[in-house]
Amino acid sequence: MQREHERIVAKNQRDEQLLKEKSRAAEAEEKKRSELSRKKAAEDIEKKNKDHAEVLNKATAQAEQATKKAESTAKENNQKAEATEKKAEQDKKNEETQKKNAVGEWCDCSSNRANFQSYSTWIQCPGDYLITGMWRDYTNYLHGLYYYQCCRPCRANNNNQRLGLTNCQSANWWSSFDSQGWSSCPGSTYLQGLWKNSCDWIYCIELAYCCGISGSNRGQKDCSDKDWSSSLDNYGWSTIDKGHFISALYRSNNHYLSNIEYARQCTWWAT
Repeated sequence: MQREHERIVAKNQRDEQLLKEKSRAAEAEEKKRSELSRKKAAEDIEKKNKDHAEVLNKATAQAEQATKKAESTAKENNQKAEATEKKAEQDKKNEETQKKNAVGEWCDCSSNRANFQSYSTWIQCPGDYLITGMWRDYTNYLHGLYYYQCCRPCRANNNNQRLGLTNCQSANWWSSFDSQGWSSCPGSTYLQGLWKNSCDWIYCIELAYCCGISGSNRGQKDCSDKDWSSSLDNYGWSTIDKGHFISALYRSNNHYLSNIEYARQCTWWAT
């Protein structure tokens, strides 16, 4: 009886010990699974955060790149706009300077028949042309003047823009050209033609047709006296310097063609 009891007690102790071992094994397994699950969750979260960080960094880099590109484009556009504006300002200044400093010039010069064989008539250059020279033959009388050199005024600094004539008027030389001295066109006007009376002496030049130049608001620039005392004594041309126009003629005491001694020539502003 005693042995049976001891056997039962021993069996119960073994069963209890086995149960405890199984319980500890189950707890260890559960702990292991829990640790693996936690580790897996932590790894998933870390991967997710890493992926998110990569996406965010990539998006940030793209945004920064786009911003830099936009800033670069804006800077380039601003530089182009500034360069265009500066060029426009410089072009305007250059144009204003050109207009301000534009000096008059000749263009379209030609020889034109001057019919001093006629009496009581105007002998002129055509249209918008001014006298820049005279050609004489061997005759030392007024009818020996055979040709005018006629040139049109142009704006030299603007592709030789042709200019017209303005403020044309008859200058009274009835008395002044009868004797030694100067006979002049008024103001900033230039010789375009002469009116001859009914004789062949130079005192029969009674009137001068004088014209200003359109756009030449500042008028004459520099004037000098062109010496014709030798050239007009002989057959051939007597001309003034290029770019000038005639504002006056000077005659000496006698009344021959050769007594026209000087032509006052002037450069002029084309603005």
